[in-house]
Amino acid sequence: MAKMTKTKSFKRYGRCYHLKIRSAEDLAAAVELDSAHWVATNAPISSINCDRMFLDLMDTDNNGRIMCHEVREAITWLLEVLGDYQGVTAASNTLGLDAIN
Repeated sequence: MAKMTKTKSFKRYGRCYHLKIRSAEDLAAAVELDSAHWVATNAPISSINCDRMFLDLMDTDNNGRIMCHEVREAITWLLEVLGDYQGVTAASNTLGLDAIN
């Protein structure tokens, strides 16, 4: 993974503070966030409104739940595979082949 400065920025939503993720650097900071600071340490796939294939890929142990360690592993994989993080920062829905490491 590319070396990034690990700064964390939080925003209060309701009564809880949440890590603001606006860039690849923020994603890298999320990997280092202690599990106690995650809003949920696991969530049933059936409760998440997202592409089912994506969720199945995230659920590496096939237990029907997305665990925070699986999210960490996915973020780490993404940051290792991408050579160009501009799409993450731009919140783009497309990925150019030249962005892959």
